[in-house]
Amino acid sequence: MLLLGGMNKLNIILSGGGNEEQTHILDHFFLSKIPQNGSILYVPIALRGHELFSGAESWFKSVLAKHNRKDILVTTMNDFQDVRLFEKNHDAIYIGGGNTWLLLGELQKSGRLENLKELALSGTLVYGGSAGAIILGNDISQNPDEKTVDPIDTSGLDLLSEFSVVPHSDVYTKQDRRAYQKTIALPEDSGVHVLGGEVRVISGEIEINTPAAEVVYTQGQEFFLDEYLR
Repeated sequence: MLLLGGMNKLNIILSGGGNEEQTHILDHFFLSKIPQNGSILYVPIALRGHELFSGAESWFKSVLAKHNRKDILVTTMNDFQDVRLFEKNHDAIYIGGGNTWLLLGELQKSGRLENLKELALSGTLVYGGSAGAIILGNDISQNPDEKTVDPIDTSGLDLLSEFSVVPHSDVYTKQDRRAYQKTIALPEDSGVHVLGGEVRVISGEIEINTPAAEVVYTQGQEFFLDEYLR
């Protein structure tokens, strides 16, 4: 378990997983953190086997273009064995959506999960969209994706004080949004920035669910997940 308080350097963006129009505000915020002529490591691995996989890099570059950020160098990583994952000269890592079972399974079986976790803990900016957001949390066991791969276990990187992430929460029932003991429920037009111990809602509204609380936070509000440990 990772507690968000203290001196940790987490710099994570969690997206509810909508299309580029729904995530426009959050994407703008993310790209504002990338310096001119900076670089992003783009990870579309969760799309492997889907028809969108072959065009993923072109799609991502089109998103950058919509935000007038063609200056950014994009390095696309299609395999977790790629050593570029561990180069620290990238300004950010963007882990896109797709099949969560596939994404976590490939990450675990490659033996690279701890390496990615270390990068996040060292302060590398990590953007997780949909499946990419889910694996940054505590557990993926209740996600509804087709189980095309059996991961070693269902534990994610657990970077969020034991919270699991439920993206696309606006299309789920209340019961689904509370699928785990503690959840961060993100509608498709929403997103948050986790910086050190503080969480800020960048777009939309999100829901925090625990056995003892159900709290909605709206754009601009800030809070600490560690508050819900007590």
